[in-house]
Amino acid sequence: MLLSIVLLLGFNGETINTEIGSPVKTASDSRPVQNLFFFNSGTTRVQYEGRYILYDVIEQPFFLNIIHLENFKNGTLYVLLLDRLRVSDPMDQLPAGRQNLGYFYVTKDKIYKMSDYETFSAAKHTEVINSISKNEKDFIKKCQLVCQDKATADKPDKDGWHEYIEAEGDKRRFRQYNDGGGSTWYERIVWQKGKGIIFYRSGYGSGREEAAFGLNLNDD
Repeated sequence: MLLSIVLLLGFNGETINTEIGSPVKTASDSRPVQNLFFFNSGTTRVQYEGRYILYDVIEQPFFLNIIHLENFKNGTLYVLLLDRLRVSDPMDQLPAGRQNLGYFYVTKDKIYKMSDYETFSAAKHTEVINSISKNEKDFIKKCQLVCQDKATADKPDKDGWHEYIEAEGDKRRFRQYNDGGGSTWYERIVWQKGKGIIFYRSGYGSGREEAAFGLNLNDD
């Protein structure tokens, strides 16, 4: 199968190319796997309230593109990509790696994330697709579990990294951070049944280079 080219227009009119042009294996079931916490079937773009803090505080709508890549027997692969910000100073722009939230592998009862903070490319998409086709279990071992129905325990590793899921009503909160001091990475994703991501925050230390967006910025 030769996957088609997908072109998306960014917020400022810039064309985002998410081309995949290499033959890959295709699962026998061609329909996306449904997960109650992921975006509703057919959703390709969501507008949020947004804020980015670097040298200035930039507050404007953030647009998230939900790009479907491939269906497999047990799950569906997506990439989540933010539009570039509408700013006049290039220093206020989100770096390419912060636009890319990563690859999300969605199964019936779990959502896995493989971070890739570089510019997405056709070659990388094909590499990830082929990795799942070859050995799904090995691929999942390289991912973070960012959503499931049950909460997970907060058990920091030897380097002080915390990574866990909180469950509250119809919301699930994924948290990752390090309490060992210094300017380390943190990330929070809030999912809600029937809506997908309703809040996202990431940055370093006590808010350096913080990017946040949500249906309501106080919904974290």
